[in-house]
Amino acid sequence: PDELFMLREKVQLHLQRNQELRDLSARAEELQQQQMSQDEEAEYAELASRAQVVVDEIEQYANELSEASEELWALHEAVCEHQQNEVLIEALEFRHFELFSSITSEEEITPEVQSEENQLLDEMDHLESLFSDSFSKVQHALEVYRQSIGLNCSSSSSTVST
Repeated sequence: PDELFMLREKVQLHLQRNQELRDLSARAEELQQQQMSQDEEAEYAELASRAQVVVDEIEQYANELSEASEELWALHEAVCEHQQNEVLIEALEFRHFELFSSITSEEEITPEVQSEENQLLDEMDHLESLFSDSFSKVQHALEVYRQSIGLNCSSSSSTVST
């Protein structure tokens, strides 16, 4: 999954920049504790400048990770809804199978059986509509998530199956 590698890479960059900032801060503190020469003052100014760049990068990574996390959660919720619809359809298919499992001839199909079958078919139409909608939600959430971590949706080969 390219998405997980991209997210992990951003987390690693975030951690690296945090460590770099700690190192810059430690060196700046060392310089502040002593009488600085002109070279050390120049180094201190360079450290401060680099620290600001690193702080900006950390903020950017934090924002990207936060957005990706929100989008990943939305994707998770969409997948859960889709899976629940799939379970409901399977249960309905089983009820339909059970309805006819003991019937061995046309004469055994009573009006009550036909009525129950019609009700099951109506429920199936409704569930198939929900299933289709939830699948669309999964596709949309996946696309939004991929965009949030910087993946081009058309370049990824992974798909969601129904």
